[in-house]
Amino acid sequence: MGDLFSVFLKVLYFLIIFGIIILLAYYTTKVVGKRVSVNAGRYMRIIDTLYMGGDRNLIIVKVKDEYLLMSGSNRGMEFIKELDGFEEDTRAEGNFESYLKGYGIQKCGRSGIFGLIRKLKSDGDETDDR
Repeated sequence: MGDLFSVFLKVLYFLIIFGIIILLAYYTTKVVGKRVSVNAGRYMRIIDTLYMGGDRNLIIVKVKDEYLLMSGSNRGMEFIKELDGFEEDTRAEGNFESYLKGYGIQKCGRSGIFGLIRKLKSDGDETDDR
């Protein structure tokens, strides 16, 4: 009985330590990810990129208050033109949960996804009674 209890404690200890390591890794990547931005520098930022096939891309770059259209390929970067009158899309790119809630409101009314499920379920119940 003592051996079984000892093995149980070792497994429990392993699971606790493993859980702590996973939590620390998760929070560390969240903190580091917020500080590191892939498409932003001190004075310029990549607004949008369009893959054109092969090794070619079209890139909109914001430098101070100017928007520039550039092309990128294996040969390098080339300036195409300055985009006068260009307005950046200011919609926030929320997380998946906020997207799902917004989708539910658009498609299902204020009650969201759960309202749609209830509606489908109630519609199904009515058809079963016939």
